[in-house]
Amino acid sequence: MKKLTILVSTIILAIQGPGSAQDLFSITVDAQGLTSFTEEFDNASDLINAFDGNFIEDRIPGFNDNTIATGTLGFRGVDVILAFETAGTALRLRIPETGLDVTFTGATRDASENLLEDFFESEGEAEITKLLQALARKTTSDPIAGNPNSLISTAVYNDFNSAFVPEDPQPPRKEKSKKEARNDISVGAVYSILNRSGADNEKITIPLGYTYRSKTNPRRKYKFKLPISRMEISNSIAYHVSPSFAVSLPVNKFWTMTPSIGYGLSGSDDFGTGTQLVTGSLTNAFKFELWGLRHTYGNMVGYYDSLKLSIGDFSIDPDITIIPFVNGFQTQIPTENFIKGSSIRLYIIDTNYFGDDVAVEHSDEFGLALTVWRGATIGVNYLYSSEIKGVRFGFNFRF
Repeated sequence: MKKLTILVSTIILAIQGPGSAQDLFSITVDAQGLTSFTEEFDNASDLINAFDGNFIEDRIPGFNDNTIATGTLGFRGVDVILAFETAGTALRLRIPETGLDVTFTGATRDASENLLEDFFESEGEAEITKLLQALARKTTSDPIAGNPNSLISTAVYNDFNSAFVPEDPQPPRKEKSKKEARNDISVGAVYSILNRSGADNEKITIPLGYTYRSKTNPRRKYKFKLPISRMEISNSIAYHVSPSFAVSLPVNKFWTMTPSIGYGLSGSDDFGTGTQLVTGSLTNAFKFELWGLRHTYGNMVGYYDSLKLSIGDFSIDPDITIIPFVNGFQTQIPTENFIKGSSIRLYIIDTNYFGDDVAVEHSDEFGLALTVWRGATIGVNYLYSSEIKGVRFGFNFRF
C-alpha cells in the first residue's frame, strides 16, 4: 500500500506540477487509535522528499495497510483532505472550499489510489480550476489575483497609470514644440511590500516603456509598456510579465482617452500555479487648472481574463475574470523655488474589482511623487484595504 502522505503529494503534483512551495504549507495525519501528527514545510519539494523514507511509520508506530486514517493538506489556507474512513479500500477526497467530495473504490487500496490519479488526469481538471479560484478568493497570497501584488493587479495598476500619470510633470507653460514632440524611453524600479498577519508579500518591478509622439499632434501618443515583476512570500517566488500597448487620443484641450490592450504571463514552481492573461482597458483623463495648480481626474474600466497555461504534461487554468473600475485624482504643485524644474504630485487612487470573487476587492492608495528634474521622478504611496495594507516605493527616469 502506498503511504497516505504520498497520496497527498499526488494531489500536490496534480495541482502544482513538480516542485512547489507555499507560504503556509502543512500536512496533518490522524490515524484511528494511534498517534497523530502535524508538520509544516516551506517547500513542497521538501515535503515530497520526506516521503522517500518511512514518513508515516516513523511518526505513527503501528501504522499499516488496514489503518483508518485521514491526511489533511493545508494548501495556502485551503484544505485538501484524503481519508481511508474504514479498514476497507474506499478512498475519499474532499475539498470543502470548492464543494468537492468524491470516493474512489478499487479492489485494493492501491487500485483506489490509481483511480484518484486517473481522476486528476482527466475530469479532475475542472476541480483544480475551482481550487485555484478558491485560492484567489480566500487568500491574499495568490500570485494571479486577489492582492495588489498579483499579476492581474499589476496589469491594472500599470494600465491606469500609463494614462493617468503625466509624462511631463508641471512643464513650462510655453515649452518649445520641438521638445513636446520628443519620444521617450523610460526605465525605473518599484518596490512594494504588503502585510497581513505578519506575512510579508514583497514585489520588485522593473517598468520599461517607450512612448512615440505624433509629429502632427504631440498629445497623441503611442505607448509600449513592459513591466517585469518578481513577487516573494515566505521564500516562495513568482514572476510576472505583462506587456501592453496603449494610444492616448486627445478629445479636446482637457480630455484624453487612452485605450489599452495587453498580455500577461505568470508562472511559479514555488506557488504551484501559472496563467496567461489577456487585457483590455479604457482610461479617461480630465486635466484642468484651479487655484494656479494643475489637477487631473482619471477613471478606467477594463477586462482582464486568465487563460489556460500548459507546462509539460500539466495544464493549469485558473479561469479568473476581473472587471476593474479605477478612479484617481491628483494635484501637481510646482516647487521651482526649491529645485529648478521640480514639482510634487499628490494623488489618491480608488480601485474596485468586479467579476470573479477575489480576496481584495477594494483598495485605496495615497501617495506623492517628486520630480527632481525633467524626466526623473521618485515616489512613495500607502495602500490600504480591509484585508491587507502596504507601501510602495519607486523611481522612474525618462530619456
